[in-house]
Amino acid sequence: MPSSPTPAQLTWRGVRDGLKLAPPLLLSSSLYGIIFGVLAAQAGVSFAESGVMSATVFAGAAQLLIIETWARPVPVLAVVLGLLVVNARHLLMAIAMRPHLVGLPLWKQLLAASVIVDDNWALMMGRFEQGYRDAGFILGLALLAVPCWTAMTLAGHALGGGIADPRRWGLDFVIVAMFIVLLCGRWRGAATLIPWGVAALVAVGASHWLPGKWYIIAGTIAGSFVGLLRADPDGPLKAALKARP
Repeated sequence: MPSSPTPAQLTWRGVRDGLKLAPPLLLSSSLYGIIFGVLAAQAGVSFAESGVMSATVFAGAAQLLIIETWARPVPVLAVVLGLLVVNARHLLMAIAMRPHLVGLPLWKQLLAASVIVDDNWALMMGRFEQGYRDAGFILGLALLAVPCWTAMTLAGHALGGGIADPRRWGLDFVIVAMFIVLLCGRWRGAATLIPWGVAALVAVGASHWLPGKWYIIAGTIAGSFVGLLRADPDGPLKAALKARP
């Protein structure tokens, strides 16, 4: 990925820019939050526990994993390891974002990275690749998302007893639809299908051969590896591969 031609900034103007574009993202996060709240209630997670989890963890896939393994007492080690696996993709997302934050103090880079989720990362990367250089943008996207996610979690928990099966209402498709929209926003021509296809094939294959959520990491690494080779065919990665006996 090319480095930023100008130093990045983090300003209130960038935060306002993010706030202006946040409402469409809130729709998907609201429905997703309701789904999580319903499932949390059905798993025996209390109203307060659900709200605190959403306000502090703020990661839908990770929270759903917690619900799948929820028990009394909570299996802390299993939950922590599962969260590390599911959220390991954020390492690659942060690495992709890093060149666009050059020039910012470390604490500002960490602040921007701390609120990465799939949808706001995709939207931010699209803006950065067009020359935008204000990291306040992702903070603006997240500023309303956290309270909205938490509020919808609590609403879903309150409705938990009245919705026996969220799939019956098609609520589970909200997550799929959100990622389809994100992929459309990252479309860069037919060549984009190569890393996407590799990631999908590896993830599907790994889901049959590996336990738990490791297929997420396997697909992410495979797709990122192929994408890096395609973006920089003569770069250090290709040279290192050629140098191997």
